Amino acid sequence: MRAYVFTDASLKRYAGRFVWLSMDTERADAAPFLEKFPVEGWPTLFVIDPRTERAALTWPGSATVAQLSRLLEDGERAVKGSVKGLDAKLAALDQAFTQKRHEEAARLGAKLAAEAPKDWPGRPRAVGLWINALFPLKQWEPCAKTALAELEKLPRIAAYADVVNMGLGCAGEIPKETAGRAQLLEALEKAAVDLLEKRDVPVAADDYSGMFMSVVNAREERGDEEGARAMTESWARYLEEQAEKAPSAEARTVFDSHRLTAYRKLKQPEKAVTMLQDAEKALPEDFNPPARLALAYRDMGRFDDALAASDRALARASGPRRLGILSTRAEIQQKKGDVGAAKKTLDDALAFAATLPRAQQRQGTVDSLKKQLEGLK
Repeated sequence: MRAYVFTDASLKRYAGRFVWLSMDTERADAAPFLEKFPVEGWPTLFVIDPRTERAALTWPGSATVAQLSRLLEDGERAVKGSVKGLDAKLAALDQAFTQKRHEEAARLGAKLAAEAPKDWPGRPRAVGLWINALFPLKQWEPCAKTALAELEKLPRIAAYADVVNMGLGCAGEIPKETAGRAQLLEALEKAAVDLLEKRDVPVAADDYSGMFMSVVNAREERGDEEGARAMTESWARYLEEQAEKAPSAEARTVFDSHRLTAYRKLKQPEKAVTMLQDAEKALPEDFNPPARLALAYRDMGRFDDALAASDRALARASGPRRLGILSTRAEIQQKKGDVGAAKKTLDDALAFAATLPRAQQRQGTVDSLKKQLEGLK
């Protein structure tokens, strides 16, 4: 978003209407903000009413310039109380979703999507919020079916790609014994592949990359190793092309995480080394390049290099991000044969997790660390 969206000149018209805030949720001083505005995925976009200090609108995920403009316009109207008709119903949906009343949000989203004309500008976002609300409710089958049904009604804009990706993710979570699961997966995967081939929907390159990943995971899940590898190779080529076109080092690193994942799936982690070394030189304060290098070196069996990269990442990281780095460090130590050091690393990670502010504590991460430690014992 910072490298490709916020720099767009068309957003200048909002400069006098909004105060912009970028919050690093890993920092300890972000905890009070997170108490009021919980973040479960990155990025999460809020429009906050300065009078009430409540979010008038929340959007989970990235956005194109057009999507962001629509979010800002809708948020401004909600703050000013100047909404009526369908816009008022969208504002009510926003509030239910923002306040994590997911059952209510799913109900309001379904009702609004059914009521609104196909060409109403707010309808794609209403559909997106409806499907997003089904995800935390773990209503996987309704989520996938809704996504598939809505594809026939949505224009081919960014929301279309979002719905394909969310639907494919939900379909993958449906229990394997469920009747009709394979057909849902096949139909949504076909829609995703069509998008990847045509690329006619205006979304960010990393959103297309996420779709590549979803298709690869779907093929791996059903045992299509040849198809998964072919898609992974296409994915890696796409990312390399996008990185080559990037206007700056920061913009280029947008693709590093997914490139590393693709190379690791292809069992070619060595292809990521130069890329990540360059990123570390360009962004010496960023913990991400050395943290990713640690993974690449671990897969290559270069354990001392992996531990050195882990040291550099830990020196730069703060907050919950340290837990992931420590988990990887323990894996490196275990593969090197130093089980005692791995146990100590995990004990240290759990002790650190207990010191985090409540708003930054993630039970799933703690449970994963405990499971990793139990496996060593």
